[in-house]
Amino acid sequence: MDGLTPDDIWFCERMADNHSNSGYLVTTKKGLTGVTYHKDDLVGGKQPVYTEIDGKQVRLLCDPETLIINGFID
Repeated sequence: MDGLTPDDIWFCERMADNHSNSGYLVTTKKGLTGVTYHKDDLVGGKQPVYTEIDGKQVRLLCDPETLIINGFID
């Protein structure tokens, strides 16, 4: 393994982690911004969305059809 670059090492670490923190940056239908994670299963057909309300971290369950994807988490 001679000659690995920092990018090679990062990629190998990400593959070993199975991208457990990857997901989407989203906006809910009420205008809240948050994140979803690919590792999370739907709960009763709803997508868990992690956001902040009044300075507290909360998990909302949202209809996946109403979420707007703004970006990606790798």
